[in-house]
Amino acid sequence: MKNKSTWRSFLIVLALAWVGHTLTYKFFPPIPAKEGFPFTQKWMTKFGSNIFSLSVAHDGTLLVRTAYLNAVNPSTGQVKWRILLDHEFDADAGMEKDGVIYVTTPTSLLAIQLDTGEVIWKEHIEGGNLVIGVSEDIILLNGYGEVFSAHDAKTGKNLWKNYIGEMMVQTYIIGAEIFTARNGISTISHSTGEKTWGLNTGFITASAQSGNLIFFSTEEQVGCFDPKSKTLVWSENLPEYFYREYAFWNDALVVTAQHHIYALDRASGKILWKQNIETPANPTVVGDTIFVMEGFGREIFAFDARSGANKGSLFSSIPQLLYTERNDMIASGKFLIFARGNRLFTFSE
Repeated sequence: MKNKSTWRSFLIVLALAWVGHTLTYKFFPPIPAKEGFPFTQKWMTKFGSNIFSLSVAHDGTLLVRTAYLNAVNPSTGQVKWRILLDHEFDADAGMEKDGVIYVTTPTSLLAIQLDTGEVIWKEHIEGGNLVIGVSEDIILLNGYGEVFSAHDAKTGKNLWKNYIGEMMVQTYIIGAEIFTARNGISTISHSTGEKTWGLNTGFITASAQSGNLIFFSTEEQVGCFDPKSKTLVWSENLPEYFYREYAFWNDALVVTAQHHIYALDRASGKILWKQNIETPANPTVVGDTIFVMEGFGREIFAFDARSGANKGSLFSSIPQLLYTERNDMIASGKFLIFARGNRLFTFSE
């Protein structure tokens, strides 16, 4: 290249680090922000295939599922290690507990050491399941093939399995009990998976755990359940039925609806504030800011967690006819992590 400006541009756009088929950039054209978006872009990592999902380990390590499972340092974007899994559109980035990551392929359940990427064990499964619950002694899987199963956390050996139909069950391991949220809230036996107790709430479309409480949505309501006393703490009507997602900030429950994002008081379910936004998705909390994606516009909005005041937005992608890149968003400490197609972006103050 004889043209110096071309060569300089090439160096700027190229890498600070190269790991396999993964490039990490510190100098790049940033995603355009508008209206005073509170965070700035720090780095971008480009992977060799599309990003399916994100997860965060207890030490802040970012788990990125592509055809590989990648362990990424959120401060720098550097890939610590990666292990080949497979191509699967709805692939899950797994769950981590006590330094071990549990993740699945369509035919296998794997336990992987968080700090090294070493495979501890690998066990055959059926149905392409997703990891939905992990404790010291049990791993719960649910997903395709209508299978809900439990596996030994030390060996991966199957303990029991039930065939439950096409809809996924949401599961929480709290103390010595396993709670499921689907057709109401139930407890199931560790040893057999059979139902041992139940509360009729109606069909649950979404749920999330915060501390020792389970928050859930039915078609027209949002509720709070106390697993210790097995009682319904509160249930409030919330209009605009839509697939709901949750985030938590101090004493507030953040929940999405079709045309709004709401902040509810965790103790009572009363509305603290709401903001207009079309088809909000991926509510994510970093510090005192709540970030949420506008589903079809592919724009990330920032709201003050206390008041709901709009703090600005940025475009995450440009909508294209009949094509939209897969997007995901998650927080790791002080960082907001955003995935678009095969690229991973990090923002912070």
